[in-house]
Amino acid sequence: MLDTIDTIDWKALAQPKENRGDEVPKALRALSAATTEEAANRAYDRVLYAVGNNHAGTYFPVVVAAIPFLGEVLEYGAAPARIGTLDVLIDLMTSFEPEPGHEIIERPDGARVPLTQLLQTAVQALRPALKRVPTEDAVTPRLSELAAQLRQTLGEEEPH
Repeated sequence: MLDTIDTIDWKALAQPKENRGDEVPKALRALSAATTEEAANRAYDRVLYAVGNNHAGTYFPVVVAAIPFLGEVLEYGAAPARIGTLDVLIDLMTSFEPEPGHEIIERPDGARVPLTQLLQTAVQALRPALKRVPTEDAVTPRLSELAAQLRQTLGEEEPH
């Protein structure tokens, strides 16, 4: 899990100015290693601060590069890590918005694309991993509940 995380030039991506260049991969590794609810909660906060401002509910363009790694945690992490990952994804998709000044991203081809669109596309790509999360898990009902909530956010399920 997260085998290719060091192939990303994290320092080159727009992110919170407080970040050292390695904060996003460190936060993602902390989330992937979470085996307790407490560790997952700490990692959840760390990830949201690494990709944006958890307090303000904003994210920077670096978030798009982080999404595939969140998908790996969703698919292969322990239950607490998966729950923390779903919490991160739901917050990013439902209550966060781009950091002011980063609403539009210019791609290498010159096209200007809303950051929200890039985030939505990246999260939509996680659908196969999300489908493998149990819908009825008696051992970790919170995991099933959050997976259903993200599926609903992505338009895959009707509200219960």
